[in-house]
Amino acid sequence: MITLRVVVVVVVVVVVVVVVVVVVVVVVTVVVVVVVVVVLVVVVVVVVVVVDVVKLLLLFKSDETSSDNSAPQSRHSQSPTTTGIKKTTKNHVTLHMQI
Repeated sequence: MITLRVVVVVVVVVVVVVVVVVVVVVVVTVVVVVVVVVVLVVVVVVVVVVVDVVKLLLLFKSDETSSDNSAPQSRHSQSPTTTGIKKTTKNHVTLHMQI
């Protein structure tokens, strides 16, 4: 006959196995969620960096092509330092011409 001791051991073993399975499932789920979040963050950062680099390259490319033209440039296509240098150079030349 099955004794009470055997029943208690079987119940304890089943409970321990169920708890271990639940803990493993929770840990695996948390790890998967963390990995997915990290991958998404890395992808977003890479996309933002690539977009910024492309914008900078296009800005430099448009500055190079627009500096070859003698037509007046728009205020948005220049950086403030370039405008300041051009104005300073123009004033310097004007100053020399006045002397």
